[in-house]
Amino acid sequence: MTEIESGAPADRAPIVPGDPDAATRVLWDDLTRPFSVRDAARTLFGLSPEVIRQLAGALVATSSETEALLLAMPEVLRNLSITTVQTAERCQGEVRGAVLWAETMSARAGTAGATDVFICLTARRAYDTPQNRVLVAALTAIRHAAIDADPIARQAYDDEVLLRARMNGDEARRFLEHRTLRDVSRKRPTRRDVAKAASGRRSQQYQPAIDVLRRNVDPIRLKNLLAFNDARTAWQHWLVVSLAAQLRRRGAPLGGFRVTPSGDLRAGRLTYRHPNVAAETHAPLHGVLFERLIVDVPDEPGTDLDAATDALARRAQGRIPVVVTGAADVERAADLAFSTLA
Repeated sequence: MTEIESGAPADRAPIVPGDPDAATRVLWDDLTRPFSVRDAARTLFGLSPEVIRQLAGALVATSSETEALLLAMPEVLRNLSITTVQTAERCQGEVRGAVLWAETMSARAGTAGATDVFICLTARRAYDTPQNRVLVAALTAIRHAAIDADPIARQAYDDEVLLRARMNGDEARRFLEHRTLRDVSRKRPTRRDVAKAASGRRSQQYQPAIDVLRRNVDPIRLKNLLAFNDARTAWQHWLVVSLAAQLRRRGAPLGGFRVTPSGDLRAGRLTYRHPNVAAETHAPLHGVLFERLIVDVPDEPGTDLDAATDALARRAQGRIPVVVTGAADVERAADLAFSTLA
């Protein structure tokens, strides 16, 4: 694990001067790969599934990839990939293609005296091609992302980003309703479909659609989540990083950090649970748990140490409470953890 200097937290974990998010960046970099970004967002920042879904939707619906595709759509619609399909067509008094005699005789049998009826195999243009399936999937992804980003009543809208997400979603819907795309399959495109869209003479015009699909797979980045890194969360991240470093120096086999579907961050027997996750899952404990200890920072910077210790003891459920306000407290917690091992 990357080690960082353990400084005394004041307002937001000043591990690196001017970068209150330094410990969070360390935790993110040290997460065992691969991991679910949505699970990590919930575990490290305590975000609810609804907030994560709205954030992901807003990021996709307003992304540069989405803007590029929507801007290119009028030209794309004029140059869509086209295929030719043959279909059976009922013709009367004329023959428009190869006659399907079995079908023709059956049709005539159902219509007495209709000897001029023919069922012909005719060719017509169709737009249900692999390239257009990729295009439709990208537009659908934008539309769904805009819906995810739009959980509140329209009259309550006052956020520029969400307004743009809604506008882009509406524009994607209009393109999906274009007569040339109505009959294109809405099934998820296969890898072969994407490969065909990425090759050939029209690959350049379909590239924006491919870019949207790629962005839609994993839209959230750490920089998007740091806006949710409030003072106490950043301070707790500093505690997790600092305590893990001290425990490793003492020989604790922690291993790498990993996020769990239940919302915990774990490294060996060290567990961090965000208070929002504990409230959502009705878990009895939150903070940093190791062996018989529960370690945490005060609820608010500058809180009286005795008051913070009393508050932590009330929710410790028999564990030894340790309140951390600086590097010396982290060393004390690590020493205490090893001294209490059974």
